[in-house]
Amino acid sequence: MTETKNTPEYTFTTRLQPPPLTTSTTILYPTPENPDPATNDPVFSDGMRIRHAVFVEEQHCSAENEIDSDDERSWQWVIYASKNTHSPGQDESNRLESFPVGIIRLVPPPHAPHEALLQDTTSKNTNLPKYDFSHEPYVKITRLAVLPDFRGHGLSKLLLRTAEDWARDNRGAINEMLRRVARDEGQEDQGIKEWNGLVGLHAQVQVEEMYRRAGYETDHHLGTWYEEGILHVGMFKRLRLEHKT
Repeated sequence: MTETKNTPEYTFTTRLQPPPLTTSTTILYPTPENPDPATNDPVFSDGMRIRHAVFVEEQHCSAENEIDSDDERSWQWVIYASKNTHSPGQDESNRLESFPVGIIRLVPPPHAPHEALLQDTTSKNTNLPKYDFSHEPYVKITRLAVLPDFRGHGLSKLLLRTAEDWARDNRGAINEMLRRVARDEGQEDQGIKEWNGLVGLHAQVQVEEMYRRAGYETDHHLGTWYEEGILHVGMFKRLRLEHKT
């Protein structure tokens, strides 16, 4: 499913990158020496360049943590912008080549226990499980970023809607990835709950209101915590699903 948004100056189009686990794709961090790793899905490389520009260069997060274990099992969408150089009614070929300007990642359940975020990073609690299978599973919105020059066009809203609409229509794929992780963790016989429309995210406090306008509610019971030195809160939204898998 492709989403498109038009402004007088640009046309914005989303492209999907499926989980590398399902395509047997090896993912690498693009570098100046190797900007387009041959093993990467091109959409993944484009998304990583945006993530690097926003989270590493702009927000000073750690490059070592930018690719994580969730990337292999997640769906990502990149927004591409093409500058409109034609008048209405003219041939679309007059539009310039598109370039990536925004990214969002949808991580299927399960996720690490919330307690892992609150503990002192200098004294990790080794008793915590890798994944939380005891609470209702949720899909997690992460790595939402738009390049500075393209903020103010409503692209964050477009990315959220794209990921949410896809999740609503692909409940079976999400639950299959959940079951896959459960099998890998030896939890497949423990009565794993299936995903039923809950969407969660860790919002930087500075953009909490943006997510609230998109229908997310802050879960104050989760408190606040720092990720990469930035204060976060937990927010959730319930999608209405059809009764099928």
